[in-house]
Amino acid sequence: MIKKGFKDVDLLTVNYFINDIGKRIEEYRKELPEVVQDRIELSEVGQDRVEISEIGQDIIFYGAPGCGKSYLVDKIVQKKYKENYERILFHPEYSYSDFVGQILPDVKGTNIEYKFKAGPFTRILKKALNNENEQYCLIIEEINRGNASSIFGDIFQLLDRRKKTDEDSKNGYKLGDSQYAITNKEIFNWLQTEEEGKVDVAKKLVGGEKIYIPHNLSIYATMNTSDQNVFILDTAFKRRWKLVNVPIDFSKEDNLFTMKIPGDEKMQWKEFAETLNKWIPKVNNSFNSDDKLIGQYFVTEDDLKDTKDFAQKIFLYLWNDVVKMNKYEFFKNKVHDVEINTLSDLINAYEKYGLEVFDKKIFEINEDDALSNEKEEENNE
Repeated sequence: MIKKGFKDVDLLTVNYFINDIGKRIEEYRKELPEVVQDRIELSEVGQDRVEISEIGQDIIFYGAPGCGKSYLVDKIVQKKYKENYERILFHPEYSYSDFVGQILPDVKGTNIEYKFKAGPFTRILKKALNNENEQYCLIIEEINRGNASSIFGDIFQLLDRRKKTDEDSKNGYKLGDSQYAITNKEIFNWLQTEEEGKVDVAKKLVGGEKIYIPHNLSIYATMNTSDQNVFILDTAFKRRWKLVNVPIDFSKEDNLFTMKIPGDEKMQWKEFAETLNKWIPKVNNSFNSDDKLIGQYFVTEDDLKDTKDFAQKIFLYLWNDVVKMNKYEFFKNKVHDVEINTLSDLINAYEKYGLEVFDKKIFEINEDDALSNEKEEENNE
C-alpha cells in the first residue's frame, strides 16, 4: 500500500488508472484530424522541429537579433504555402487603415467616388475564403515595431481559433476558423465585390455583416526580443498566439560561422559570438539579458571582410544596447595610448588593437603578449 494524500492507494488501482489514461490519450489522438499532427522538419536551418498544422495558426517567432527568425519563416512558407502569402512589416507609422483597408477617393474624369481600398489582411482573407482547398499565410515582420493592438483593432478578436468542432459546425464553421466572428461592414461589403474575386456570402460568411478568419489562413509574425523603444505586446494579445522561440544555433555547417573576424586572424566568427554570449548574461545583470545575445546571422560575410564595417555593427549594438549601464565591465577604459570614452573611441581602438579593447577576462588576453606582438609587427615593418 502507498500512503498518498488523505487515504491509502492500492498499487493495482494505480496501475489500472495509468493504463486507462494511456488508452484514453491514444483514443483522443486517433480522433484528431491527421492534419493536426503534420510537422515540418527544419534541420537544414539548425532549428528544433516546428509543428506546423494544416489548420490555421497564429504564431509569433521570437528571439535574439540575428538568430534566423525571418529565414525560418521563409523556409516554412516555401515548403507549405508556395506563392500563397503576403509579407508586410510593422513600424511606428503603420496603422489599422494600412493593415485592413480604408476609404479613398477614386477619380475618374470629373467624377469622384469614394471606395474601400483593401489592405493586405483583407486581400489575403478574400483569397483564402475563395480557395478553401489551398493554404494561405500572412507574414508580419517585426510585429512589435508597430502598435500591434491598434493595428489589429477589431481583427484582434478573430485570433481566437476553434480548437474543436461543436454545434457551430452546423453553420459551416470548421476546426481552425475564428472562434468568434465580428461585424465589420467595410470588409464584409468589399468581400462581395468582383475585385480579386467575389466571395459567395451565402456559403462563406454568416449573416449580419460578420467576418472571420478561415481555417486555411495562418498568420506568422517575427519579433526581435532585444529591441528597445518599441511597442510592448500586452498579455491579452500575446496569449492568442502560439509563441515559438528561435534559439541561437551555430551547430549547422555554414561558411559564415568559420570565417575569421577582422581584427583577429585566428578567431572564427562562431567562437567570437559564442564567447560574447557566454559573458553577456554575466556582465549585463538585467532580468532580460538573454534577449541581448548575438545571433549566428547578426553579421554577414561582407561584414567579416571589412574591419570598420564589422566594428560599426558589433560595437554599436554592444555599446548602446547590451552594456549600456556598465560598459567598463565589458570593455577597457584605455588600450595602450587610446582612451575609450565614446563609441567612436571604441571602434578606432578596435581597428588598431583588435580584441584588446575587451576586458581581459572576456577573451583571456595576455596584455604582455599582445604588446610584444604589436612591437614585433612594428619591427617587421
